[in-house]
Amino acid sequence: MPAGPPMAIFLDEPEEILPGKCRCEVLIPIAGEAKSEEEIKIKEIPSAEVASITHRGPTKDYPKTYEKLHKLINENGYVCTGPVTEIYLSKPKMVGGETVVFSNIQIPVKRK
Repeated sequence: MPAGPPMAIFLDEPEEILPGKCRCEVLIPIAGEAKSEEEIKIKEIPSAEVASITHRGPTKDYPKTYEKLHKLINENGYVCTGPVTEIYLSKPKMVGGETVVFSNIQIPVKRK
C-alpha cells in the first residue's frame, strides 16, 4: 500500500545527456515489509540534508525553478552531493493546453 506521494530520482543531468537517454528511478513509498519482484526493486532511501523548492506551474517552467534552487544552494555556501529527487504532490493537470504540476524538488547538499 502506498505510504506517500510518488517520486522520481534523476540519475543523470538533463543538460548533459541527450533526450531519451536520461536515467531515472520511479519510487512509491510503502509502509511495512516488501520483497523485490522481477523488475520491481525495494530500496531504502537514507536520510540526507537537502535543499528543496516547490514547483507549482507548467512543466515548461521547471528550468526556472531548478535555476532558482541552484542559485540558493550556491549563495548559501552549499554544494550538491547527489541526484535530484522530485516528489509529486498532486496529479498533473492540463490547463490551457499545458501540463501543470505541483512538486517538491530536493537536492542533497553539504557545506562547501
